[in-house]
Amino acid sequence: MKTKLFLLLLALSVLRTQAQSLSIKGRVTDTSQEAIIAANVSLWTIDSTLVTGVTSDAQGKFTLHKIKAGDYRLSISFIGLQSENILLKLNKSLDLGDVQLQEDAVSLGEVTVSASNVLQRVDRQIILPSESQLKRSFGAYDLLNNLGIARLQVDNLSNSMSVSGGGSVQTRINGIKVTDKEIAAVRAKDVLRVEFIEDPGKQYGDDELGAVVNIILRRRETGGVVNFQLSDSPHTLWGENFLSAKFNYKNSEWGIDYFNKNGKYHSRLESHETFYLGDRTIDRIKEGIEDESPSLSFINNLNLTYNLTKADKYVFNAIFRNNLSNAPYQNELNKMWAVGSTESIYSYVNNHTSSYSPALDLYFQHTLPHQQSIQVNVTGTLIHTKNNRKYKEYKDENAPLADIQTLVDGDKRSVIGEAIYEKNFKEVKLSGGARHYQMRTENEYKGSNPTTSKMDQSQTSAFFEVQGKVKDFSYAGSVGMTRAWFKESEEDHAYYTFTPTVRLSYNLKKAGFLRYRFNISPAIPSLGSLT
Repeated sequence: MKTKLFLLLLALSVLRTQAQSLSIKGRVTDTSQEAIIAANVSLWTIDSTLVTGVTSDAQGKFTLHKIKAGDYRLSISFIGLQSENILLKLNKSLDLGDVQLQEDAVSLGEVTVSASNVLQRVDRQIILPSESQLKRSFGAYDLLNNLGIARLQVDNLSNSMSVSGGGSVQTRINGIKVTDKEIAAVRAKDVLRVEFIEDPGKQYGDDELGAVVNIILRRRETGGVVNFQLSDSPHTLWGENFLSAKFNYKNSEWGIDYFNKNGKYHSRLESHETFYLGDRTIDRIKEGIEDESPSLSFINNLNLTYNLTKADKYVFNAIFRNNLSNAPYQNELNKMWAVGSTESIYSYVNNHTSSYSPALDLYFQHTLPHQQSIQVNVTGTLIHTKNNRKYKEYKDENAPLADIQTLVDGDKRSVIGEAIYEKNFKEVKLSGGARHYQMRTENEYKGSNPTTSKMDQSQTSAFFEVQGKVKDFSYAGSVGMTRAWFKESEEDHAYYTFTPTVRLSYNLKKAGFLRYRFNISPAIPSLGSLT
């Protein structure tokens, strides 16, 4: 009896192991049955989440390992050939045999191009980097530049991006909003795919966004990686350096990122200024004296991260950011004279600024059945700033016409929270959510004109949006409401704004594209501007 029970448990264990380790294999060929080398083979869930991917070998063969039972879409593509998509209901390991790709190339002179590595979705392009593109790239910015994404301009030197048509570019890693410095710390070889959202919706929180770049990274189960890059000048104080280290164990990842930037330089400003003072007008020329206008600055950023991911279920991410900056001096010496006059005076500015800003960013995403998801993000930030500014105007340095010193000691506290719901259909995407910003600023002004300023601000908004795509035509529409509130001393004001949006786009393929956008959004000043 004990022997039979042992054999039964052993059989169940074997079945369970096999169920958790299914595989898909096959061979990619062209119409003449010749093997296709380095074809892109990717496996997707039905809701378009990438599971894994490989390239075919020298015999055109491929194998995908460690796949769970379920419904999938297998995509096989190669430059100049039609992509093949196969729907699979996987409950055992499969051998697909030969998968034949048909010819479908577009010739431009002597260059043959194909968009077989670009997948179109309702609201985004999904770009799968080729092996050669990954090998030619060191970091994420190099890879983005080599991908040649239409409308996206990448500057490798400054680690920045812009988009034709205007608007800023928001950057994300695995769906989580990050800074340009965190993008710079990504190795190209760790990139699984790039999602380019060229017409971002309300869920991204900024009506002025031109595009969103979301980089999806490969995930390790064990081990770690260290990545660093040094850029320093040998003959003057200038440098931009970063160090990134990550360690993985099962579903968890711990990381640390350090960024350092130092600079010492001289600057010169030339301007023509006009001041209107009642019935009096002052029209003058200002010319900077470069040798007497030095600046020195130090910037250090340290991020500690933790990520817990359960594929197709949930993602939890925590980032503790620490930003420190110190500019011991930012000096300006200018020569000024009234238009038409030969008599001149000098202005001198001596400025010392320092700041420390810790921030805790918590993100949680839960994947629901039927292509639904909920995202919650809460960020708390403290910004402490000190500024010591001295200003002088004089003809004779020993007899100043103006001598003003201002010392500012400021604190800004903020909490930002949002919750977003998404539902995806084949050609339509629905989303809705709410956001709340709560901020308080306290500035103490010392020196020639001492005073204290305390201000509170909040902003609450909610929206609902529909996005869709019909062949080359894309559309989106949203409705929303925003409440903005300000308070200083005993006086406060609240403003309400209806925020509808309409976006239409038509892709002319090789000829370009047509876009129309209409939106109403409040232009809410920062507390720094109000004080």
